[in-house]
Parts: sequence; C-alpha cells; structure tokens
Amino acid sequence: MAPRRMATTRAGRKQTAAKAVLKRPAARGTSKAVTRRPAARTDSRRSISDILKSLKREGLGLILFEKVRSPTTLEAIKQKDHLLLPAEVAGPALKTAASMDALVLSRPYGGMTLGNLLWDRFALPSHQRAARQARDGQFRKSFAELLGLLLHMSKDNHWICRQEVVLDWKEFSGFFTKMSATWRRLLQQTDEVLGLKPEAGIKAGYRKRLLQLLRGWEEETNLILALECDWQRPPPFHRGN
Repeated sequence: MAPRRMATTRAGRKQTAAKAVLKRPAARGTSKAVTRRPAARTDSRRSISDILKSLKREGLGLILFEKVRSPTTLEAIKQKDHLLLPAEVAGPALKTAASMDALVLSRPYGGMTLGNLLWDRFALPSHQRAARQARDGQFRKSFAELLGLLLHMSKDNHWICRQEVVLDWKEFSGFFTKMSATWRRLLQQTDEVLGLKPEAGIKAGYRKRLLQLLRGWEEETNLILALECDWQRPPPFHRGN
C-alpha cells in the first residue's frame, strides 16, 4: 500500500507543479496576452475643466456665452456660442468681467454708489489703459482690456443708469467716443494680430461674432438710456462714433 500512496503523492505533485507553471508571471520583456486599451481619441468626451486646461497648454482661452453640459468634446463646444482666443486676451478679459460681476453681486441693492464704483474702478481706467496700449502697438493687451468691459457691460446695466459720471457731460460722452475710436483702431488689425482666428477654433474665425457682440451692446446701451434712464440727449453710440 505504501508504494501506491507514493504514486498518488507524485501525481499530486505533478498537478501542483503544472498549476504553478500556469500561475507563474511572465518574465520581464516578454509579451503578455493582455487586451490593451485603445489610445485616447482626440474627440473623446472630457470634463470642461480638462478641456480648458488642455487649451491653456496650447496658449488659448475659451469664453462661453451659453451653458455646455459636461463631459463634452471641443468639437461640441465649437457648435455653441463662444470665443476661442489667445490666453493673453481671454484670461485678463474674463478676470475683469468676473471682478465687475463680483462687485455687482456684493451690492444687491445697486444704487448710485455701485454705478460710480464700476466707472471709477473699471470703465475709466481700463479704457485709458486700452487706448494707450493700442497707440503703442500692444494690440492684444488693449483688446483684453476692452473685451473685459464688453463681457460685463453687455449683460448688466448697473454701470449705465445710476452713476454720477454723467454729471460731467464731457467726460461721460467722451468715454463712448474714445472707446469707439479705440475699438476701430483694434479692428483695423488683422485676425492674426488680434488672435481672432486660432487654428483650434472655428474655420471662419471670431471677428464676425465679436462685431455682433459690439453692435448688440451699443444698441442695448442706447435703448436702456432711452427707455429706462429717461435719457434726454443724443444716444452715446451713433454713426459719428
């Protein structure tokens, strides 16, 4: 009986050894029969935050005018209302607009003080810098200054109706005349100079959308003054500007 038990034991050892061979990991440098994940596609869905970071690495900044669901793709975003501009333009512009938005939210009751602060802290000094930069040929810096004002002023009217800058008519009317002149100087530059046609953006570029934004703001400002502010003078934006 002893030899029979020994045979059984040897057979068991062979089975155990066979299992061990099957479980033994492959040596380094040898190929494994493992299913590999496909490489990430450039149009794969990602969070908006990840897309913004990726654009920033490429020197670009995204300005959205409508909500976008996340996760999404850059191609899907480009179907929405947006501007895709150099980071040196979009970044400072968004920062200025956000600071103006924050000031408005910090004073929920509005009033004359809020209007004065928007002019004193943002509208007047930002345009002064923009005008100087445009004269010096620093067109993207100037563009960033004016775009920041435009992003806020085109969606909020606290800056226009209740403020005391209007008491100095020369300064008030001069603001619109000079701002229009600075915008004209900027828009005389090519898309390449202003960064209005980045390779990653839409094929036509963003000059047309920028002009629409500007014209809409001008018309809205004239309308608000006429209907809500009891404006008795000629509109600040007119063909002569």
